[in-house]
Amino acid sequence: MRYALSRLRSLAIPQTKVYEPPHGTQVIDRDVAVSVRDGTVLRVNLYRPPREGRFPVVLSAHPYGKDRLPVKSLFGHKVSIQYRMLRQTDQVRFSTLTGWEAPDPVWWTERGYAVVNCDLRGAGNSGGRGSLISDQEGEDVYDLIEGPVPNRGAPAPLVCWGFRTWPSRNGRWRRCVRRV
Repeated sequence: MRYALSRLRSLAIPQTKVYEPPHGTQVIDRDVAVSVRDGTVLRVNLYRPPREGRFPVVLSAHPYGKDRLPVKSLFGHKVSIQYRMLRQTDQVRFSTLTGWEAPDPVWWTERGYAVVNCDLRGAGNSGGRGSLISDQEGEDVYDLIEGPVPNRGAPAPLVCWGFRTWPSRNGRWRRCVRRV
């Protein structure tokens, strides 16, 4: 009974703390167009530190909508339903620029990284028709990795972010290994 009550409580009030990013902590380019090999346009948000230079890149590509961000409400911030459904062992803290299954751009840019958050094919603002965990999705992310947005003219180390497709035969490990 105690467990059931705790689950109901987390549905009503998720264990999250959402904060507004300090002004000037990152430069944001929204809805940058990236064409993949078949001409479909994927849309990415690019966050980078507010200085010139090359930055290691944290790449997140998912179907959850890169622009589905926490929204301020009368009682705090409204967050993705997943934070309500999935049990959190402790309070999760992230900025208002963080969507579900995406890295917190504020946290990473403060540490000198760039963050590329991409709507997969057919999701959010990206074109095409989605085909989750498919060879097509793998090719799209491969093209994204090799494309101009993560590199912005200069190669830098790349980290692929996300758990959703690790166990699949077309997981991110496959996409990143193709890069080598």
